Amino acid sequence: MHEHGLKRERTRNANMMGKACLALVSLLAFPLGLATNAAVQAPADPIRLVNGFIGSGSGPIGYGGTMPFVTPPFGMTDWTAQTRQNKVSVTSYKYEDSSISGFIGTHQPAIWMGDFGYVTLMPELDSLKTTPEERKLSFTHADETARPDYYSVSLHADDARRIHTEMTAAIHCGYLRFTFPAGHAAIVMVEASRPGVPGFAQVDAAKGEIVGYNPDRMDSGLGPLKLANFKGYFVVQFRQRFHQSGTYGLGPEDSGKARGAYVQFDTPQGEVVEARVGTSFISIEQARANLQAEIPNWDFEKIRRALRETWNEKLRRVSLEGASDEQRRIIYTGIYHALLYPRVFSEQGRYYSAFDDTVHKGESYTAYSIWDTFRAENSLLTLIAPERIDGMVQALLQNYQEGGWMPKWPNPSYTNIMIGTHADSLVAEAIRKGFHGFSYPLAWDAVYKDAMTPPDGD
Repeated sequence: MHEHGLKRERTRNANMMGKACLALVSLLAFPLGLATNAAVQAPADPIRLVNGFIGSGSGPIGYGGTMPFVTPPFGMTDWTAQTRQNKVSVTSYKYEDSSISGFIGTHQPAIWMGDFGYVTLMPELDSLKTTPEERKLSFTHADETARPDYYSVSLHADDARRIHTEMTAAIHCGYLRFTFPAGHAAIVMVEASRPGVPGFAQVDAAKGEIVGYNPDRMDSGLGPLKLANFKGYFVVQFRQRFHQSGTYGLGPEDSGKARGAYVQFDTPQGEVVEARVGTSFISIEQARANLQAEIPNWDFEKIRRALRETWNEKLRRVSLEGASDEQRRIIYTGIYHALLYPRVFSEQGRYYSAFDDTVHKGESYTAYSIWDTFRAENSLLTLIAPERIDGMVQALLQNYQEGGWMPKWPNPSYTNIMIGTHADSLVAEAIRKGFHGFSYPLAWDAVYKDAMTPPDGD
């Protein structure tokens, strides 16, 4: 599209967004029901209106920084295609890219923040290729589907061979399905970390799995805490039996560390290889326990249906009156984005604290972009996800107890990159709206210290 066409398209999109916002504002004036006319009902399957690509392409101030995530509302680990190596100010997926180098379980909440404890899988043909440049395969958006419950793409190994990849997910886990062409060595590579990061991977052929951890935490340069115990753990289990496997390093600097692993399958007829991935910030054993609790059986479609209904239940809480089809797509996509964060950071009644580097009992959340969200998104969550508010506020108060202050932008630890103390407003709004699932005296102590005492290394 030439320059004038791009300008017209941006103007049209801005106008449509403005009209859609007006439609939504008229509804949000009414508590919880959102629509005053009893005849106005949410669509039965609103997930079909969510466009996961919105915000993932270029715009007038760079690319939007959203990604086509497959994950439940507030899921701990999000799954997306990796078209580039993510870092602070670079997310894993950009719409204009034309190749994919992996499918990543990521915890990066926004373009401005880095990732932590991530794991990447990549299907390959013929031989093991470990670097992103070597292993990347081309794709087109015509062969791609992106919804909150399901992602699929056809990777072009060459003109004659394709690898079809599908993903669905649960709160802490991912489920991937690879369809390989017939008659070629079919490989699934698992990348535990990157150069300069001492990750670990190990194959257990008897159990049919790869386990490991990634200690990378890109926010470590933004805050004062070192967190020696931090690791993102994973367990990758394969349904099909593999006949060859191994680990690999990334160069002389590895000093014998296994930064990744791979398994190879026979696919004489063009086989489907299924992998389910448990993630944890507590231990490899906890990652396996999360997997057993959330994806206990090899049934991709069952997990996909459950995730679809989870999203539909949330999206049906909003009914739209007087909106066009395009406005509905914009609004329901916006609600999908709003329900991604803050993300769950607890696992079966325990959580790793990125504020005192130990494991505690309880419920926790992270990835609060409070400086950006306190005005509107968190207020929206009190309307459409009220069952989450007590836990979210309690998590901020736990951060205060474990680290000394409520955080500005935990990812997952202190980042000290914003001014002000906006967590106070989340606590105050929850109290004003009658939420009682946390200690009011503790809340007062936390907001008073936030107001009166600057954090260390501010």
